[in-house]
Amino acid sequence: MSKDDQPFSTMESTQEYLVLLNQRIDEVLDEVRREVSTTKRGARPYRAQAWQVVLYTMTKLSSHIETSRKLMRDLDELRLALNGNPADMERVVKHRFCPPERSHGFHGLHGHGSTP
Repeated sequence: MSKDDQPFSTMESTQEYLVLLNQRIDEVLDEVRREVSTTKRGARPYRAQAWQVVLYTMTKLSSHIETSRKLMRDLDELRLALNGNPADMERVVKHRFCPPERSHGFHGLHGHGSTP
């Protein structure tokens, strides 16, 4: 199997996977919300509580996947900037990754150097 045939062999394939995973999680969240609603009306409080825990955990998972998608986009942007010209890299890092108070002068990712 070549490297390109393997899952996650590129950032793009990983991003596609995260999009699909997030869509599936959203579908499951809809199902879980229906179960929560149904079990709240029932006579089995522990079952309702269990579904609430499932809802909480799935919501947390959804949030983590969304954060991962954003991080992958950031990494992809940095990769493209690193492969481009220095002005592109400075623009991307300065405007996308540096806090506003440091955006007036590029001093690297960790803000080293003098800032007024």
